[in-house]
Amino acid sequence: MLFLDIQMPNIDGMELAHSLPEETRVVFTTAFKEYAFESYEVNALDFLLKPIRYNKFLAAVEKAKKQYQQPIAPQPQQPNSLFIRVEGEWRNIAIDKITYVNGMKDYVMFYLDNEPKALITHLTMKAVEEMLPKDKFLRIHRSYIVHVDKIKKVDHNDCVYIGNEIIHIPEGYLPAFKSFLETHSF
Repeated sequence: MLFLDIQMPNIDGMELAHSLPEETRVVFTTAFKEYAFESYEVNALDFLLKPIRYNKFLAAVEKAKKQYQQPIAPQPQQPNSLFIRVEGEWRNIAIDKITYVNGMKDYVMFYLDNEPKALITHLTMKAVEEMLPKDKFLRIHRSYIVHVDKIKKVDHNDCVYIGNEIIHIPEGYLPAFKSFLETHSF
C-alpha cells in the first residue's frame, strides 16, 4: 500500500502510479482536486484532499485493510489444448504436443510431436503468439514460435535446432532469446 502525493520532485505521483505493479494499492494525497478523476485510471484505492482530516485518513486505511483481507481470486488456469480449424474441421491439439509453429502470411503451420505432416490453419502469428502460454513458447523469428522445452540445441551461429528444423535467430529477436537462455542455463 502506498500513500502517494501527486506533485513530487523528478516524477509526479500519477507517472509513478502507472509504473507500479497492479497489486499495489495507492491512496493519492494532494491539494489539487482536479486529479481525482485521473486517479481512478490507475485503480487508486482512495483520494485524500489536503489538508487531510484524520477521519478521512482512517477511512482510507480501513478501506485498504478490507481489500487486503479479501481472498485473492484464483488465476484462470491455462488450457491444456486448443482447437484449430484444419481442412474444414476443428482439431483439438494438446499444447504440450506442439514442437513449433511456422507462419506464412495469414496461415500458420503447427508442427506436432509424432505427426508426419504439419497442421495448416488460417491464423496470424500474432494471434498464435497470444494463444500460447508465454512460459512455454518463445517467438524467435518473425515466422517461428518454438516450444522452449523442445529445443535440442543452440549453436554458435545463433541457430536453434528443434524438430527437423534449424532456425537462425535474426538480430531483432536475439536479445529476448539470450535473456531466456540466461535464465534457463547454468
